[in-house]
Amino acid sequence: MKEKDILVIVGNPPYSAVSRNDTPGLINAYKEIDGKPLNERKHWLNDDYVKFIRFAQEKMDKVEEGIVGVITNHGFLDNPTFRGMRQSLMKTFAQIYTLNLHGSVTKREKGPNGSTDENVFDIKQGVCITFFVKKKGLDPKICYADLWGKRDEKFRFCHNETIKSIEWKELHPTSPQYYFIPWEGGEKEDRYQSYCSLKGIFKETSGGVVTSRDSLTIDFEENVLISRLRDFASLPIETAREKYKLGKDSRDWKVSFAQKSLQDAKLSPENVKNIHYRPFDIRKIYYTHRSSGFISYPRYNIMYHMLAGENVGLCAARDFRAVDSGQFSVGLITSHLVEGNLLTMGGGSLFPLYLYSSHLQKQENITPAFRQWIDDHYGRAYTPEEILGYIYAVLHSPDYRVRYLEFLKRDFPRIPFVDDHHSFEQLSLLGSELIQTHLMKDIPSLGLGNYCGQGNHTVEKMFYSSDDGKLSINPTQYFSDVKKDVWEFRIGGYQVLSKYLKSRKGRQLSQDEITNVENVVNILAFTIQQMKKIDAIYQKASL
Repeated sequence: MKEKDILVIVGNPPYSAVSRNDTPGLINAYKEIDGKPLNERKHWLNDDYVKFIRFAQEKMDKVEEGIVGVITNHGFLDNPTFRGMRQSLMKTFAQIYTLNLHGSVTKREKGPNGSTDENVFDIKQGVCITFFVKKKGLDPKICYADLWGKRDEKFRFCHNETIKSIEWKELHPTSPQYYFIPWEGGEKEDRYQSYCSLKGIFKETSGGVVTSRDSLTIDFEENVLISRLRDFASLPIETAREKYKLGKDSRDWKVSFAQKSLQDAKLSPENVKNIHYRPFDIRKIYYTHRSSGFISYPRYNIMYHMLAGENVGLCAARDFRAVDSGQFSVGLITSHLVEGNLLTMGGGSLFPLYLYSSHLQKQENITPAFRQWIDDHYGRAYTPEEILGYIYAVLHSPDYRVRYLEFLKRDFPRIPFVDDHHSFEQLSLLGSELIQTHLMKDIPSLGLGNYCGQGNHTVEKMFYSSDDGKLSINPTQYFSDVKKDVWEFRIGGYQVLSKYLKSRKGRQLSQDEITNVENVVNILAFTIQQMKKIDAIYQKASL
């Protein structure tokens, strides 16, 4: 038999979303899907492990036969922004075998029966082992297998098994997502994909503000924030780094740049703005829009429209895979700047309702194509506020969330529009009422969540009792009449009341914070009531 050289590339590349490896143009092939631009403003394709796979793929494109074997973050298997990568890999390799080792702390992964699932490494990201095979004459095949359980069990499996002994499930990835995991979309997915995407409705959108140093740049109180920044800006670089525990400089944030940005702005109080940090948790940020200054990613091109005049925006995210039911809100209204992790750790986007020119003239942030479609569909021109009210209602329909859970967990929401204008207007009204409530302009008076007890108002150990509806912050003080469904209510990836209070552990609550919790209890109770009304109309419309 004639010997033949076969290229083999193996590796366990680093998983670093903010790569320091300068590789211009390397991943451009992954920014296309079905011959068209990916059109993703935010993606994780610059991760080092992605660059390694692309580097190996380029090498394989130059040979007739070869094998790539890698241990990597398993995010590329189903993350929506990696769909171009998956399609590209299918073009190069005849066969792809992936053993998903799971273990993601971020996604809170558990075994199919609810059992413990551990990571094979001491990291938060889930892991997979993938073999990419290139050889002429091989039948095209994408194969997948799961491996759940404890770390030592996974080690034993990987040591004892081979590609031939593993029971693989053959996949058939299709456009537009090309998932490398089992995915049964079928007719329901086809129907969902036919609905209007938020990016098709709104012209301009952007991710939220990323500071890279929240503990320095954001605070509960303006005077505390200004005092801290005045001190930070006056210190020698290394002294400031150590005192404020800022760690090493990164590509997008450096102590020296941050200090200079503050000094140039003369720490003007006018730069202190409200930022929607977490659901119903508005904090203070010292907001400068220099691209390489105090804030890593100020997103000023979009955030400007929230500062220039009266405006609201819809916040939505695309990655809720850690949520295992439809009982969570996939969108939230705001009238402030938006922090990047408002709805979920790792990303979200803001869709302003209006865009402001440099002369403060405003226009609707609605695409001409969608405006034409909706005007024709209903035979009348609804205002941007009426359209937003309808969208907000649909996003708060329990039936919609449960029916399309798997799609909502992986991508931005798509909005179905009812056929008749009467149902549209009913839903729009309910959604508009909910918007005013979530903006905290209309606080429902339901008599819930009253603050009780004597003490120093410090959040020591939070405890909720479903027996008596008490939400305690310390042994002597609590919020009364907190219903179980209110306590469990989730917006995005966060349990609202729990997140708000846990983030203030050790802090003495101000009167404004106490009032805010009382208000949020009533707002969430009203939201639950409103969702039932929305569902009654939504289901009757037979979407």
